[in-house]
Amino acid sequence: TSWIDYKTDVNSLSVFLSYSPIKPRDPILFVTVDLSEYFRGNDSVYVGFSASAEKSTELHQIDSWSFYTVGFEPARPRLRSHNVSDNSVSVSTGNEGVRKCTSKNFGTGIVGHGSFGTVYKAFFISSGTIAAVKRSRHSHEGKTEFLSELSIIAGLRYKNLVQLLGWCVEKGELLLVYDFMPNGSLDKMLYKEPERGKLLNWSHRVNIVVGLASVLVYLHQECEQRVIHRDIKTANVLLDGNFNPRLGDFGLAKLMDHDK
Repeated sequence: TSWIDYKTDVNSLSVFLSYSPIKPRDPILFVTVDLSEYFRGNDSVYVGFSASAEKSTELHQIDSWSFYTVGFEPARPRLRSHNVSDNSVSVSTGNEGVRKCTSKNFGTGIVGHGSFGTVYKAFFISSGTIAAVKRSRHSHEGKTEFLSELSIIAGLRYKNLVQLLGWCVEKGELLLVYDFMPNGSLDKMLYKEPERGKLLNWSHRVNIVVGLASVLVYLHQECEQRVIHRDIKTANVLLDGNFNPRLGDFGLAKLMDHDK
């Protein structure tokens, strides 16, 4: 995770870098530079990214980014977000700016409970898609688990993992947005009464076991740093529309070097 801070009053540019989502106290780079000519008198300012690997070939990806200004008048009113009495939530994502979703209100639409908060079913008006939003009211323990889950899951891509779509930390609210899994969690499906819904057949059960084994091989052996989930249980195994397993809830997960 990197942070780039520019202060106009003292013309200072600071760059911070860390393997955790917690900002270090000291920057790795500090320079004095006047950028006022780029901000003054312009209707638009563009912020972008570049990367270089000199003569080698590498893949550079930005999992998520955010941009903040302090002391400037906003060009247009900001979207209200995270008001408990409001019926909408603004969720910042890396590739779509701000997405607006509704789930009637935060008193209904509950589909489960994660390690640090409640999970809601949300509908994105702009795209017409459905997502699962894990929401936590601010607490030190909840924020620690939220940052842990975000820092780990944001860098993982695998067919048997729940896909992170976006996140937001604002006004005492912590939000993670995931793909919605229409068949819910495995624990509810295993013990569902036959007259109340479809039971898992043998092929579904084998597929779930193999899928979980596959994702554990990925987490334990194929990631750059080994990921230890530490909370694998049927409630944290979600099922997509075809009953394929997706491991979720990384709030208690830890990173570990492969030689330990």
